[in-house]
Amino acid sequence: MNLSPLIFSVLLIGGVPSLAGQDDKRFIEFQRRGSTETYDFSTVQVLQPGRFTIVSTSIDDADVMKLKLKVLDTLRTYCKQPSGTYPAPTDLFILGPPDMAVESIEVQSISRPVTGRNISTKYVSWHYPYDRLALHTVAGKVAPMDGHLDCKDELPNEEKYFAQRTEIMNGIRIKELFDCKTGRTGSLYNDDDDPNQVFTTFVKPLTYGHRVYDEICLRVTNEAPHSPE
Repeated sequence: MNLSPLIFSVLLIGGVPSLAGQDDKRFIEFQRRGSTETYDFSTVQVLQPGRFTIVSTSIDDADVMKLKLKVLDTLRTYCKQPSGTYPAPTDLFILGPPDMAVESIEVQSISRPVTGRNISTKYVSWHYPYDRLALHTVAGKVAPMDGHLDCKDELPNEEKYFAQRTEIMNGIRIKELFDCKTGRTGSLYNDDDDPNQVFTTFVKPLTYGHRVYDEICLRVTNEAPHSPE
């Protein structure tokens, strides 16, 4: 399974492009907190002047990947537990002392109606207690990200477990839409998504998303892109 960049509408602050691969004009890398995003210029599809799609992959740093895999395997053992909260094992703190609040592992049983009957599922989650993995918004808010897993009754949902494990190890791949004439970006999550119907948002100044937008647009169009205020 492949990788993808974090959605630009999230617009995390920080991260500076690394042009270490500048000799190979096919790729450009951007270092984020805990991960690296790589854009492949061989995948560019021009839709109209200044408007195109490009594929990127995002893969976690080695220590972050190790943490996420350990958290996923730990959550897997909680499927047999009843709904409630449970203290997080201290062996999960492999990135060092937590610098955010340490929350409990939460087990939730959720029922939803399906074709006239209620279907119950169990959901296990835990927030990573590290600012490095948190979501930093343009408004200055910081929200912890989490690891999670669906269960089937008292057992892990093995299909989703292995899918998440593969995604953590191989990264995420997403096709991104850039409109360099209007200062907008968006994401295509499925191969059959229509680029003309993709929801886009304006890039915001002084953000990670804006830095990526400027660099990618310049490299593809050889022109300075429109920069919204």
